[in-house]
Amino acid sequence: MKNENESKKIKGPIINYSLTKELNQKEEQLENGVLQEIPDKEIANMPVWKEVITDDKGNQYIAPKGYELSSNNDGEVDFIAPFLKEGKFGKYVHRGYLAEYLIKNVPSAYSTGVLFLYDNGVYRPIKENEDKGIVKALLTPQYSSMDAINDGTKQWRIDERINKFPEEFNNNPYLLNLKNGILNIEDNDNWVFTEGHSPEYLSTIQIQANYNKDAKGENFKKFLSTSVPNPEVQMLLQEMVGYCLTSFTKSKQMIFILTGKGDSGKSTFINATLEGLLNDNAKSHVPLQDLDGNEYNQAKLYGKIVNIFADLPDKSVKEIGYLKAATGNDPIPARRIYEAPFEFKNKAKFVFSSNSLPANFSKDSTDAFYNRLTLIPFNETITKKNPDLSKALEKELDFILLWALEGLHRVIKNKWKFTTNEMSEGLKAEYKKYSNPVMAFVEDYCELGEENETARAILFAEWEKFCKQNGHISGSQTKFNKNIENLYGDKVKKSQMNNPKRTKSWKGIRIVT
Repeated sequence: MKNENESKKIKGPIINYSLTKELNQKEEQLENGVLQEIPDKEIANMPVWKEVITDDKGNQYIAPKGYELSSNNDGEVDFIAPFLKEGKFGKYVHRGYLAEYLIKNVPSAYSTGVLFLYDNGVYRPIKENEDKGIVKALLTPQYSSMDAINDGTKQWRIDERINKFPEEFNNNPYLLNLKNGILNIEDNDNWVFTEGHSPEYLSTIQIQANYNKDAKGENFKKFLSTSVPNPEVQMLLQEMVGYCLTSFTKSKQMIFILTGKGDSGKSTFINATLEGLLNDNAKSHVPLQDLDGNEYNQAKLYGKIVNIFADLPDKSVKEIGYLKAATGNDPIPARRIYEAPFEFKNKAKFVFSSNSLPANFSKDSTDAFYNRLTLIPFNETITKKNPDLSKALEKELDFILLWALEGLHRVIKNKWKFTTNEMSEGLKAEYKKYSNPVMAFVEDYCELGEENETARAILFAEWEKFCKQNGHISGSQTKFNKNIENLYGDKVKKSQMNNPKRTKSWKGIRIVT
């Protein structure tokens, strides 16, 4: 793919016909509007719908594509737009031709009520009234009426050539859009990098780093070895970040929580990796506790590949059903403010950090949530803080990208299975116990075994005592029985005692006094 933003230095008299107010402010203009030279940076950042025009004398000008150059006897330069037509009363803006000009020269896409503009290799949602600003900038003052602006903008948006279905964006998960080109990872033994971009690839997600095999990252390596000295935990983090740079949802493990005491580097790690590498279109920021079925919060996940929230509140999790759906490839309901509801399949992985894990007190006591969960320990306290560390890590994004890609390559090779370690597995076991009072009761006050047997009424009475002592709500015996079956159904079975009353019992469990 050809890079449309090749940098060239242009010398000679230049009039820069800018489409946007921002570019007008950037360009250093002389007294008569003539520039002797435009810096390389300005040319490199020139929108794709602008071009350099040369007159018959060799003078060069920057103007919208397709505009004709005109000059009078006094040497004054003017630009004639292709949508200006001659009418009975003089020239006028032909609205249909204006829309046609926009479609052909301003790479754009319209989907789900949002207009996207192609900008430096990626499609981004427009800012408020940005589309009208572009149309206004194309019109000289005598033709710049609100009627012409509104009509041109409307015709631009409704044209079927730029209207796209949501699934047409980012539709190839094997293509990673980087700042300096596209990385194809379809063949895991032979990744292919192509320099440059093309507006033909509808990508709204771009990794904010260059593919540079020679990139250095001494500060990042030192930070990582200090915060997470365990090599297996480092590998898990590396795989997590690499996985989160893609739109794949091939692993069951979709929820990652970095946990540990304060000042252990959790937030710094997230900011240096996922927050630093991914553009705004790629990520959302909804806390775990708010993923409870709220359609407006769920709409924030739409089109994202990662949801990040550092420093989770201590508030317990009351509902995980919708989170299970979001991480289980099931359609979830969503709604944007003032818009119709819709459903979508979530592609965002969930990455959180927390000093203390929020308890999971949802009604769901199955393992489905925990099978999707990975806990990553940050147990080292950083005593000597480097105030310049964040800035230093920002300069090493190219290396951090290479580091993450190494983890992605490994997790793909291992068929989307992450590196395990005893610390993470132990954390999850403790978290399950802490989050489920029934599990805590059984593991601390009972003993499992084939020969054990306890009357159901007696076990429930002991459970009620446990709840009263620990501030839990015991609930009904029916609910307690259901929790026992869900948690220990493979070892504990409903039975009846061999006595005259045939007392209802649990076979496989007894109370330890």
